[in-house]
Amino acid sequence: MAQNYNPCQETSVADAVEQYLEWKAFACWLEPLSGARTELPKRVATQLERRCPGFLDASNSASIASRCGKVRTGGPLMTWIEDHFFSEARKKGWFDIILKQARTHPRYARLVQYSKRWNKTWSQNPKAVTPLSSSGAALLKAI
Repeated sequence: MAQNYNPCQETSVADAVEQYLEWKAFACWLEPLSGARTELPKRVATQLERRCPGFLDASNSASIASRCGKVRTGGPLMTWIEDHFFSEARKKGWFDIILKQARTHPRYARLVQYSKRWNKTWSQNPKAVTPLSSSGAALLKAI
């Protein structure tokens, strides 16, 4: 699982880039749900809350239970991740370097391709394919 970037733990830029890419993969995995207000499967909502505690509350000012799992993710999720898990890198002036290196990393190109395929697959049949289904998991493993 991706961790917070923390320069006090002597995290190298390369490690921070890897962490950023892990978070990007997670955000891409949830991106199709951002196109429509839809009920998140309980497993997905639980995973989102576990990895990004408070994101669901911040998104809609309500808990998972009172919202019935509805949320908008994608761009706002990656912004939230950057604000919460890379805030120290921003303060120390390293975030732009991390972002530049992440965007030129070969895995980033695969993430972009994955995201396009995953969005297309999900848009064609959102009920049959969820991020935690076997087809959703297979797409995630492809990156």
